Amino acid sequence: MHRQLTRDYRIIIMMRNEPITILLVLVKRRRAGKSLFIGVIFSSYFVKQTRLTSRRFALIAWWCWVINGHDYSIIRVFNHNVVLVEEPVTKSEVVLLGKGIGFGRKPGEKIVTDDPRLEKRFRLENETNKRQYQTVIDRLDHSVIGIAEEIIALITREITPQINEHIHVALPDHIQFAIYRLRNGLEIVNPFLFEIQTLHAQEFALAKRAAEMIKQSFDIDVPESEIGFLALHIHSAVSYVPITKTVQFTNLIGELVQMIEAKSQQPIQRNSVDYVRLITHLRFALDRIREGKPIVNPLLERIKLTLPEQYELAVQLASHIAERLETTLPDDEVGYLAMHLFRLVQLPYREKENE
Repeated sequence: MHRQLTRDYRIIIMMRNEPITILLVLVKRRRAGKSLFIGVIFSSYFVKQTRLTSRRFALIAWWCWVINGHDYSIIRVFNHNVVLVEEPVTKSEVVLLGKGIGFGRKPGEKIVTDDPRLEKRFRLENETNKRQYQTVIDRLDHSVIGIAEEIIALITREITPQINEHIHVALPDHIQFAIYRLRNGLEIVNPFLFEIQTLHAQEFALAKRAAEMIKQSFDIDVPESEIGFLALHIHSAVSYVPITKTVQFTNLIGELVQMIEAKSQQPIQRNSVDYVRLITHLRFALDRIREGKPIVNPLLERIKLTLPEQYELAVQLASHIAERLETTLPDDEVGYLAMHLFRLVQLPYREKENE
């Protein structure tokens, strides 16, 4: 440290006619300790040699002191890469992420605001989420919160930086409960795994990476059924649809498929292209209904005449959707649904013809 201060002092003397440059040098070297600033402030020799007026020099010294004091103060260390800190100016709580940022650190210690390890920082804006996050911090394992924040950072890098901040509350809570079930041998059942993989392929791929991160942190294997639930949380965050709605829509699609199988009295091949088209249409139809977006079907009257059985089944499905979502399904949507049902029901017959 003594060598650092001596080198800084020599640089300042060489730049004695450049007060702004001196300020930058002081700011750049502030990690050497406050003794540099204290020594400079009380050094009349320094003032004389640099030819600065007392007022200008005092201003420079004051700025250096202010900037030196503006470091993050650690509140909690979640893991080696995630810490909760207090912001120096606003005194608000901020989560910092960066490789090794929390290694060996303790509450009360400082982290400089321009630490090169910092990769991401965030703070919750919604007051309800703030209160819930505080509950999460008090109730959950800090290592679980840490890995959840690392997963959230992955989502913002790979899909979109604009996500629903409630995931900071929902995801760690879900992960902790999942770890509890897996460690206690409780089976995680996900009856709509294929639908999740199909409808949310990008989210599912990211959930696989999240599962690997959980495995490495907690030495526990995460089954595909749980990966599906992680994918739903990811989708909820990037689509700004509450997780309860996301689960409701997924369950509803499963119910509709079961109704189709019951009415047609034949099982549906989940790996068929027509099935994927059907559930994809259902997903976007539900999204349009939720958002109130209309759709036009120019073939509606022709569909009613040429596909009466499929249209009747589509009307029954629409009635079920209306009951579950407390809304109505436009006739145009019903017409498109009938078209997909026709393709799906005709699939077994096409395959028999090709044998």
